[in-house]
Amino acid sequence: MSDNNFMLSYLKFQITFNKNSFRGKFMKNRINYLIIFLTLFSYNNISAKTTVEKINENIINSDQTVSKSVQRVLNLCGIFPKNYSLNEVLIWVKGDKDPKYSLVRQPGEERWEKKENLIIKNEDLDEIIEIILNEIGLGQRIEPSLSNYNGILFLGASLPSVRERLKYLNANIENKKILPVTTYLIGGERKLSEKIGEGEEQFYNKNNGIIEFRSDYKVPKTPLKITDEREMLKLVFSQSLHPKLQNKIALSLSEKDPNEHRATTKSTIKYFFNDYFWNLKNGNYIVISNQPFVLYQKLVMQKICKLYIENQCNGIHFDFIGSELTLNKSYSVDEKRKFATKLLENLAQNLILLKN
Repeated sequence: MSDNNFMLSYLKFQITFNKNSFRGKFMKNRINYLIIFLTLFSYNNISAKTTVEKINENIINSDQTVSKSVQRVLNLCGIFPKNYSLNEVLIWVKGDKDPKYSLVRQPGEERWEKKENLIIKNEDLDEIIEIILNEIGLGQRIEPSLSNYNGILFLGASLPSVRERLKYLNANIENKKILPVTTYLIGGERKLSEKIGEGEEQFYNKNNGIIEFRSDYKVPKTPLKITDEREMLKLVFSQSLHPKLQNKIALSLSEKDPNEHRATTKSTIKYFFNDYFWNLKNGNYIVISNQPFVLYQKLVMQKICKLYIENQCNGIHFDFIGSELTLNKSYSVDEKRKFATKLLENLAQNLILLKN
C-alpha cells in the first residue's frame, strides 16, 4: 500500500471512531479537507508520470501473457486466441494463423501502406484508439527524468514527425528541462513520400502548423530540391533548431542496407554506434522520439545493445522521451481507420520485440 493510501485509510478510521464526540466532529471537517487534498495529490502523481516502463507493463505481464487492455484490442479486431500467451498472440497478429488478421505490414511495405483490417467494425474504431492511446499509453507524453545528460540522440522520421520531435526538444531546452549538450542527428537513406506530408510545398512552409522557423532563417530564392530523409533532416534543423543547440550537432546519416529498400530504425542506430560508440562515456543519454514510437524505438535500442555490440552498453543508460499523440476529432471514418491501423501495427511490432 502506498503512503498516501495508508494515510487515507488511517484518517477515515479516525473519523468513524470519533464521529459521536465534539472533538470528532471538529476533526472530521478538518480531516475531510485533508483527504480531498491527499486524494488529488495522489491522483496527480500517478496520472502525470507516464514512463516507457509503464507502457511496457501495460502491454505485457511478467508471465509473458498480454495485458487485459491488449486482449480487449485483439478481440475488437476479431482476434480470439486459445490463450493470451505472447507466443499464441503473435501467431495471430503476424498473420500466421490467417493473413486477414495480420496487424503487421509485409516486407517492403511502409506503415502508411499497410492495408486496413476490414474485420474491424466502424463502431469499434474509437474504442480501439482510446485503449491504445490512453489505457496502454502509446499516446501519452513521455518527459525527461533528468535535466543533465551526456548527449542527446535525435531519431529521424517523416517530415511531420521530425518537426514534432524538434518542437518537443526545443521546448524542453527552452524550459530548462534538458540542458543543451552534443546532439546526434541520426537518420538514413529513405526516399521521401507525398503520402506522409513530404510534398515539395511543405519543405519551406513557414505556416506548417507544427513548428516555427528561426527568425534568422531565410527561404532561399532557389530552394534546394529535397528527395531524401537525410537532406530533409538537415534542412529542418537549419530552419528550426533552438539557438542553444547551434554548433552542438553531430551528424550520423547512413546509407540503407543493401538488402532493404530504405534505412530503418535498427540500421541507423547500428550505424550511429559504429560512428560514435567510442566517444560515448558511461552515464545518461536522452533519445528524442514521438508517440506512438517511443517504446518501439527503446526496444530496438535494447536489442542492438544486446545482440550487436555484445552488451557494451553496460554503464550507458538511454532515456527515451516523446511528445503525445491524440486523435484528430475531425477525422472521417476512413481517416480514423487508417489512424487505428497505424496504432495497431505499432502495438504488434512492440509485441514482437517483447518476446523473450
